[in-house]
Formats: sequence, structure tokens, C-alpha cells
Amino acid sequence: VEVFEYFSNMRPLFVVLDDLQWADELTLGVIRELVNRTRGLKAVVLVTCRSESADAALAPLRGAPGMVTLNLEPLGPTEVERIIVGMTAREDPPPTLVRHLAAESGGNPFFVAEYLKAAVAEGLLLRERGHWQFRMHEGAPSLVAPGSVQALVARRLDGLGDEARLVVEVGAVLGRAWSAERLTAVAEHDPAVVDAALDELIARQIVVDDEGGELRFVHDKIRETAYDRIDEAVRRRWHARAAEVIGRDAADPAVWRRLAYHYRMAGDNASAFEWAERAGRHAHTGGAYREAREHLEVACALAPTLPPRAPIEQAR
Repeated sequence: VEVFEYFSNMRPLFVVLDDLQWADELTLGVIRELVNRTRGLKAVVLVTCRSESADAALAPLRGAPGMVTLNLEPLGPTEVERIIVGMTAREDPPPTLVRHLAAESGGNPFFVAEYLKAAVAEGLLLRERGHWQFRMHEGAPSLVAPGSVQALVARRLDGLGDEARLVVEVGAVLGRAWSAERLTAVAEHDPAVVDAALDELIARQIVVDDEGGELRFVHDKIRETAYDRIDEAVRRRWHARAAEVIGRDAADPAVWRRLAYHYRMAGDNASAFEWAERAGRHAHTGGAYREAREHLEVACALAPTLPPRAPIEQAR
């Protein structure tokens, strides 16, 4: 915070932090300190979060003197048309398409983008002579309305090759971001096959190659939809395999949270308890009390499912 204040005194700052719902305790602590500063800062910090996650994400900041909450309204037809124009570089998108997407999307920009990507996959939006061409009737658009963002994403995932679908499954189990090496190890596939599948996913805008060598899904909704589509028994096996691979780095406390999560999702409550307890005690030692509480609450919830432990261990 002091470094932030120092640079803001040199010149006014405008800082954007996206997806606050994923912020860790340290990040929230910095933001909380900034909005509660009694002396003014020459800075504006803009944080964004999903509307469905707003209450939980913003709870630690509510009531602060420097906090202003803005609720964004759903996009209207004019804004939807601008998205279509921006994605296709066409100034004349079919009016029926604009009206249809404005109504079906509920003003959700991600839905609009996913609809257009699905139209590309199904040959209704084609690249010809350097320009996007709409192959849609003047009446209702030819692409049947899926009814939800999840259905649109599922439609796109269904169009992937077998290897790409498997990579999506493994990536969805691993979480929001992962390295190609770790994904390959969990999938137990030839690296060349995995690389080819990742190339397909990147080309189809399912996965993006982030700076720092990690890959992630273009949007969390893609990961969530892919994860929900995995058979429960298969999902448990992938989590067990992920725990096995991540466990190779178990000397690093940074992976303990993920080990606890994957073991719990694999149904191995004893291992999940062990790593959740370790993660909680490590966080507590480091002063990350909110994180420690989260880990230890997981351990407490798992404890009744385990065989009775020694009295001293239970008391601890």
C-alpha cells in the first residue's frame, strides 16, 4: 500500500483488477486498506466481479469511505450490435440477428460472443475473401437458440475432436490455469498428441495461452460447463490422478490446498483431511487467518467421515 501511495504521488494512477471473486486474502487486504485510507490517494482502483458473486466478493469492502459500487445494466440491442461489429468487422450485421441475440442473451456479452463462435463452427458465419459473411436467413437465425450460455458452450465442446475433448476434461478438473506439462502428466498422453489438441483448442478459442507459460480457459463458464459434463466416476478418477501428479511437489506448501481439493473430490477423505489440515496450519503460521479458517473448516467437515483418531490428535 505504501508503494502504491508513493507512485500515486508521482502521478495519478488508474488500476484495474478484474474478477474480484477469485481474489485471495492478501489482495482483498490491500484493497481494503486502500479504500479505508484516511488521507486521499491520487488514484482510482476499479475492481470488477460477477454479479452472482458480488455479495461475497464485496462484503469485506462495504461501508468503506472510499468505496463506490456501480451495477452494470444488461446490454441492449445497440451494444449487442457493437459486439457483433467488433468481432466480425462488418458494419451491417443482419438486423434479425441483432434482435435475436439481444433477446436471447439477456444482455450477457459472453453469450453473444459464444453464439457467434458457435455460428462459425456450424458454417453460418464464414470467412470469405478476407471478410466475414453471414449465412443466415432473413427470418429467425438458422442456429437454433440454445436457451442458455451453458448449452451454447456445450454445443461448441461437442464439435471438438476426441483428443481435444479429453484435454478439456483434464483441464477442467485441474482448475482455472495449468501448464501443458502438468496436463500431459495427468492425461498420461503423448506430449505431441496433447500439443496438437491444445492447438485446436486455442484455434477454436476454448483455451488461451497466458503469459508465464500457463494455459487457461477463455472464460470460467467454459470450464464450469466442461466440468459439469464429466461423468461422476470419471471425474473422481481424474481428480485422483491430478492429486498423484501434484503430489510430486508436495514439499511445496503452495500445492497443499490443491492436494486437499483433489483428494476430496476423488473421494479420498483421509488424504484430503491431512492436506487441508496442513494447509490450514501453514496459513495460520503465515498470518493468513481467513485462508487458514477455510482450510480448517474443510478438515473439520471431513473429520466425522474418518476412523476414530487418538484422543490427543482429536483434541488438537
